Amino acid sequence: MTDADYKLHSEEMENAFLGCVIMGVRPEDIEEVDESFFLLPRSKEIWRSVVGVISKGHSPDYVTVSNELYENGKLDFVGGNSFLTSLLTDRYSVLYIDQYSTVLKEKRFRRQILDKAKRLAKIALDESNDPMALYEDIDREEISLEHSGNGAVHWKEYLSQVYDQVAERANDPKDVWGIPTYFKDIDFVTGGGQPGEFWLISGPPGNGKSILGDQMSLQSAGGGVIGRFEYGKQKPFVIYSFEMLGMQVARRLQSGVQKIATRKLKTGDLSQDEWFDFISTIEKNQRVPLYICEEGSITLSELRADLKRLKKNNGIVGALIDYVYLMTPSIGGNRPPYEKAEIISTTLKQIAQELGIWIIGIESMTKTGMDKETPEQQDMKGGGEQIHAADVIMFVNKVTRKEARNDSQLGILTDAELANVRKITFGKGRELENDAVTVYLVKQEKWPVFGDYYRG
Repeated sequence: MTDADYKLHSEEMENAFLGCVIMGVRPEDIEEVDESFFLLPRSKEIWRSVVGVISKGHSPDYVTVSNELYENGKLDFVGGNSFLTSLLTDRYSVLYIDQYSTVLKEKRFRRQILDKAKRLAKIALDESNDPMALYEDIDREEISLEHSGNGAVHWKEYLSQVYDQVAERANDPKDVWGIPTYFKDIDFVTGGGQPGEFWLISGPPGNGKSILGDQMSLQSAGGGVIGRFEYGKQKPFVIYSFEMLGMQVARRLQSGVQKIATRKLKTGDLSQDEWFDFISTIEKNQRVPLYICEEGSITLSELRADLKRLKKNNGIVGALIDYVYLMTPSIGGNRPPYEKAEIISTTLKQIAQELGIWIIGIESMTKTGMDKETPEQQDMKGGGEQIHAADVIMFVNKVTRKEARNDSQLGILTDAELANVRKITFGKGRELENDAVTVYLVKQEKWPVFGDYYRG
């Protein structure tokens, strides 16, 4: 560690922040902080113990952090209880913990710049390297400082943005001004997914909410209805599948595109025509900019980093999270389920806004919601903040015979036909003109695909 490194840190701010933590703070108040915020080995060790306390489902304070350090054999290393006690001073106030963390964040950023400068200097001084490597290194190691914002500005700034957007769209008015799902009625109601929006799709088990989310992702990426993609309209998308392996997701989507039973792809029992069609659709699907992550679970920090990478390198416009509740907060993963759901959903909304992408989350439903013909917001699993974070909430339900009797066209369907109809209701729509509307989709019997329900 060089003298320059030490100049780019503040022992006072590290002590102030850690002092506030052991005075007692809520885990969510320090959600965005990680070990890289600290430079001193002593501070890093105390922070590791804070994370350890939270991971066990406890709140960090003087006693719990001291015990964690002792159990890990690090209490003497950090200066013993006497040093921890010295942090409990009236010089530091929990009211200013955000300011302390901001200073630490900026110091970390400056250290990152210094590290990059050292690497670039090494390349520049090594005459055996291709000079173009310098530019490649700059691009590869680009670092951006995340600011919390510039505060309030006169609303004329935003009126100007409204004017520019309306003027641009007036040249080619469309009912769908966002990212199309290519489900006609869903797109008409929502206008498509918008950059910065966070949607939630919920419903009872077996109703097809994951199939719907996967298909929306594929159709957005493919630029058209499944099996009829338009390559000039493609919009890169990513699916984070925490329940299914990547191959299982790909096989299910392949089944829908090819219109072949998933069982046939599992057994390999294909006719000659089906085999030729299989090869043809595989080749076409490989040109669709769809990405899949099959990690069993990732933290919010890992998700943000991966989405930043995909946004920069591949230009993704949207992401599907299947399921939201299987994600893990960066710290404090053992907290109560409702708190975990709130933190995850709120952070997903922040990531969507930060990166300017559309995020769709699949979420489960309470037992009470499963028993309702038309679920409501409170029937989602998770706390109130989860509901508030979402811009759009969609429920996927089967249509009962009782409901069908009140509809002249649904009422004439047989029980077998009605079993494949899905009712899409909107529990929330932050910018929807009418969130009380109901749209219908039809699930294909032989393969995992939804289609629009056309009224004749």
